[in-house]
Parts: sequence; C-alpha cells; structure tokens
Amino acid sequence: MIWTWILLSLPLAVSSLPSPPYNRKACQKPGNVALKGCPKNTLLVGPHGVHKSIQHAVLSIPDNDDSYTIVIEPGNYTEQVNITRQSPLTLLGMTASPNDKMKNTVNIVWHNATGAGIATFDNAYTSTLTVAPTLNASFTGTGPTGWPIPEGTPFGNSDFRTYNLNFINDYLPWAAGPSLALSLSYANGAFYYSRFLSYQDTVSEAHPAVRCHH
Repeated sequence: MIWTWILLSLPLAVSSLPSPPYNRKACQKPGNVALKGCPKNTLLVGPHGVHKSIQHAVLSIPDNDDSYTIVIEPGNYTEQVNITRQSPLTLLGMTASPNDKMKNTVNIVWHNATGAGIATFDNAYTSTLTVAPTLNASFTGTGPTGWPIPEGTPFGNSDFRTYNLNFINDYLPWAAGPSLALSLSYANGAFYYSRFLSYQDTVSEAHPAVRCHH
C-alpha cells in the first residue's frame, strides 16, 4: 500500500506561539493514566479514560478562556474531530518515542470523499480533523476563488496543537474525489511529530497561522 502523506511542509504562514509549560515526555508516556507530568485541565481519552472518543472529550470542555489538554491512549479512533473553541487546546498521543513521528501509536481515521461521481457535498465534510470557528468558515467551495469566509466570523482557535498523532482519510487507494485528512481555516495551528495521510487532497487550509515540526 502506498500512502501519499504530507507533513504540512507547505509555504504557510508561521505563528509565534509559546511552548506549553509541562513535561511532555512524562505526560505522553504509555500507561500514564494518572496523567503525571501533564498540565492542569488535562483529559484522558481511551480504554482507561472517562472519554472513549476524542470528539466526546472536545465537546466536554467548557467554553471559557482556560487552556485544555487531551491525552489519547494508543489505538485506532474512527471518528471526525472538529475543533471550534477559541481558547488553547492541545492533543497529545501517548508514545514511548515523542520525537519520532514514525513511532506514533494513535491513529485517527475517517473514510469519506466527495466529487468524482461520489457525492456533491463540500470537501469540508470529508475531513478527519477540522479546525475552524464555524461550518461556513471551513467550506472550500469550488472554482478558482473558493468559498469566502463570511464577514463578521470570529477568529477560531488561538493556539491549537497536536503531538504524535496520525490523521488518516483512507477512503480509496485509487482516483476519487477529495478526501481530506486536515481542514484548517481561520485559526492558529501547530503540528508536531504528526502525520496527515490520505490518497488524495490531504490538506486544505485557508487564512491560518501554522507551525510545523518534522
């Protein structure tokens, strides 16, 4: 099987977001269900956590100004993750090798595509991970100009980060319509040791500030 994978090595704007103050290596250690070394306001997702899905954990976070962290136990999570909150949020995949993206143990998987005789809905509906303040802000539209972000739309997440996560959209291993692994619009995003894998049209971005670390 041949993957087309992109690590956001694109000519995107770079944000100057500060590093979070915690022991990332200890927090991400496999089996750390007590969340030792993690910052305050940390939630656990997985077999030992209250939350069994990432999106369930995201939706449980209050809409306030506090920073939150979600630690995800090893495994495959078949779901779409949608980030609309404005305050800082970090997603951490548990791993014994936090500086090696090829040893990530958390896969977030979705299977959807549009176009090419499959369906006529917007590409935004196919994405495994969406970071945008509203649904309208995430639409890609068609043609050379795309879908304009409606006037008055508030800016999305001010400081969204992922570490050691694989985002996969594996709809078909041959020609099909867009099947996004990442859609980021009108928000700040930083992706460290994370992979975005799809067979086509892996990444869509509009007006973001993005920091990437391979």
